[in-house]
Amino acid sequence: MTSPLLRARQTAELIADQHPESPVIQIANWLTERDFGHYEGKLKTDTARIEMNASDCVESLEHLAKRLRPLAEAVDAYEHLLIVSHSGVYRRLVESLGYQSPKEHKSLRNAEFMSFTRYFGTR
Repeated sequence: MTSPLLRARQTAELIADQHPESPVIQIANWLTERDFGHYEGKLKTDTARIEMNASDCVESLEHLAKRLRPLAEAVDAYEHLLIVSHSGVYRRLVESLGYQSPKEHKSLRNAEFMSFTRYFGTR
């Protein structure tokens, strides 16, 4: 399952080419990166993130979490699921949707692989 953005789709296609037995790639619009408004493309320092999170032109973290709710259905539908998406989506999975990653960092590098475990209840 991939974000519709070009780099994510291309990455998903490269992976699928190496695994011909895998299911057809599904494009999920809800996996797009958070909408940063006029902050798009700018360095996201801690100070800039505080400013962005207070801005009306930036997609709220709450809206992003709601947008990612279809992920629960996708996880239930497959034993294993590969998601090709973006760093903001990764942060929401870890911070508000009950997923945990073995790495404790806030951002992903391009093409970084991350494995998740979903926890129910307290961690």
